[in-house]
Amino acid sequence: GRYSFRQAELRALLEMEGITDAPMRWTREGDADGMDSAFMEIELPNEDVARRVAQRSVCMKGIFHPWGSGKTQDECFEKVKEFGADKMEPYCREGSSFRINFYSYGGKIGSAASKAVIDRAFSVVPFKGQVQLDKTKKGVKQGAAAHRADHQFWYFEDTRCIPGEEVLHFGSMTGAVKG
Repeated sequence: GRYSFRQAELRALLEMEGITDAPMRWTREGDADGMDSAFMEIELPNEDVARRVAQRSVCMKGIFHPWGSGKTQDECFEKVKEFGADKMEPYCREGSSFRINFYSYGGKIGSAASKAVIDRAFSVVPFKGQVQLDKTKKGVKQGAAAHRADHQFWYFEDTRCIPGEEVLHFGSMTGAVKG
């Protein structure tokens, strides 16, 4: 399939960690070979493994811990609410910073939709830290570290322009790729 090389790389990186039996599947129902989705679900033993695997990867954008998924924003954020405040607390503490990022596979997330997602996230996630926006000096970004927050949250839309088959995800970044 189109993304099977990612699966092969991931299996090889997991083997380097001594993991040979991690369950993984593409996020779209019936998508056995990765032809219809750029997103894969995998069960890892802990965040340290996720960070090491992501740092070694050439093909992946990152490893994310999904807090909720659904076919609509309502369904997605209802699942986020069910994820539980106790599990969210380490990512939402006072004194830490956070950022909400957006990615759409097969579509575009406009500013009105982004604002709606942010409003929904704030209604269910107990954020207590500071929002970290891009820092600029006279409109020029001051390096990658200038906009890195303590905690990165991501909202993904896997739309593939197929009405009625959207899959939406919200969660925290666990492992970031180098760069």
